[in-house]
Amino acid sequence: MRFCLILFLIFCQSGILLAQDSTAVSNPILLDSLPEVETIIDTSNLVLADKFKREKLWFVIPGESPGRAMAMAAAMPGLGHLYNGQKSRAIFWSGLMAGATGLSLYSHYRKPEWKSEAGTALAVVYGLNMLDAYVYSHVKREDMLHSPVKAAYLSALLPGLGQAYNGNSWKCPLVTAAIGSSLYGVFYFDYLHDKYKQLYIENDFDPTYVGQKDRHKRNKQLMIIVTSGLYLLNILDAFVDAHLHDFDVDEDLSLRPEVGVQPLNHSLYTGLRLSIPLH
Repeated sequence: MRFCLILFLIFCQSGILLAQDSTAVSNPILLDSLPEVETIIDTSNLVLADKFKREKLWFVIPGESPGRAMAMAAAMPGLGHLYNGQKSRAIFWSGLMAGATGLSLYSHYRKPEWKSEAGTALAVVYGLNMLDAYVYSHVKREDMLHSPVKAAYLSALLPGLGQAYNGNSWKCPLVTAAIGSSLYGVFYFDYLHDKYKQLYIENDFDPTYVGQKDRHKRNKQLMIIVTSGLYLLNILDAFVDAHLHDFDVDEDLSLRPEVGVQPLNHSLYTGLRLSIPLH
């Protein structure tokens, strides 16, 4: 339970910071009167150029390589974000890593029963720090305002967050409920399996408990597969939806009968034509 609480706090803090960073990208400034097409194009380019505000630092020159950003984040948490020109994220990840390291040291000397949970939390924070630096360096290179990579990353970090980034907030409770219910099933059947396993041992290996023990074990494995599938589907949905975010389809789909001339023998014919204008 302590480990779950630690991961929940990490994901919540990451989600708040990610939501703050995505506001300027997902909500570009719209001008009321733009009579010329050239002005609209220039405005879009300005928004793209301002997608990431990078600052010159005295010891790190902001760059464009995702691999180098990840390597620098691996060498020192937060350094990859400085390479990306994101000082606020660098402070956040370096502080989070320092806190996780302090918790690991405290558990090593004072709370040995917390050692495994603290070590796992430290590894998770370190890995997310590298992944975050890589993803946001990759997002900078995309010449689009709405990033599919960022949407997939947000959904992988916290299911439903990528859907919120895409503007489909109604999907968030559905994704959370589906994955949460299947995850609850994993823990529930794991509890029943341990319960009947303990009864099996306490009753001198009575074979009457074997069937129930194995049945709950199979149910737990099935729920793990279902949870994994829903998690991957959540990422895929955010990625595809982000790709279609700026895809304009005209709602005026027309279907009308028309009389024409057959090009081969110039005879009249009657048919149907479906016109789907795409922009």
